[in-house]
Amino acid sequence: MKLILMILASTIALVQGDATKQRYDAFDIQTALQNDDIILSLINCFGDTTPCSPEMKAFKNDIPTALQTACGKCSDRQREVIRHVIRTVMKKYPDAWTYLIDKYDPENKYRDGFYQFIGQDD
Repeated sequence: MKLILMILASTIALVQGDATKQRYDAFDIQTALQNDDIILSLINCFGDTTPCSPEMKAFKNDIPTALQTACGKCSDRQREVIRHVIRTVMKKYPDAWTYLIDKYDPENKYRDGFYQFIGQDD
């Protein structure tokens, strides 16, 4: 569960301050992304198909800001981690990615900027 929370926190462009950002800068996302159960738990929480823990729910609430700002308030490490996570979800679970992006950006207002961010080099 702790691993899921760390992935979640790293994935959503935390906007809650430097202490929170630093807490996840050293997280090893490579290991976590090799576990499909963790990725699916994250997708299901964000997609409202399964309940989220209180911590995950709090982070989930930050997704719109992360999307709208194209991770503008993220640390360099968070940008790298977020790009890697999103690219992995897009590749391994394209239908889930489509569902999530439609859920959080139903009017297609922020996708271009977010996709530009995702396409940048780390």
